[in-house]
Amino acid sequence: MALSRGLRCCQRVFSWIPVLIIAAVMLWSYYAYVFELCLFTLTNTLEKVAYLLVFHVCFVMFSWTYWKSIFTPPASPCKKLSYSDKQRYEFEERPDAQKQSWLRLQRNCPSSVELILETKL
Repeated sequence: MALSRGLRCCQRVFSWIPVLIIAAVMLWSYYAYVFELCLFTLTNTLEKVAYLLVFHVCFVMFSWTYWKSIFTPPASPCKKLSYSDKQRYEFEERPDAQKQSWLRLQRNCPSSVELILETKL
């Protein structure tokens, strides 16, 4: 059953709620750490600089990865993987033969790994 246009709009709006909550937590943590702890509480300048440097490196890396995970469109799986290839891999009992099958599937389709894992879950 296809969703109506209004329901799809509501779904898009509600799907952004967790993103906004995490962004709010990030902003609050920035304020609490940088201003309240480092600038107002600590008295040693060298200690302030060290704390701020480490925090900003971690904060920038976290922000960048979170941004990439939110705004990177999902990849579509490879269509080359056949049902027989998947079955051959899953029912192989010897680890070395399963590894060979795995490597062959990876050469044929780079995202075949995800397809196999998705069917097992």
